[in-house]
Amino acid sequence: MVLIISGNECGIKSGRIVFLLYLFFRRLLLNRKITMVIISG
Repeated sequence: MVLIISGNECGIKSGRIVFLLYLFFRRLLLNRKITMVIISG
């Protein structure tokens, strides 16, 4: 996961969007892992 921080506002905005997407997908993966444990358990 690489965040490119540039001086302009557009770069900061896109970096923030990428970061939010990363958090969202990480939460999805965690939820999927938990549901897999529940199903297998």
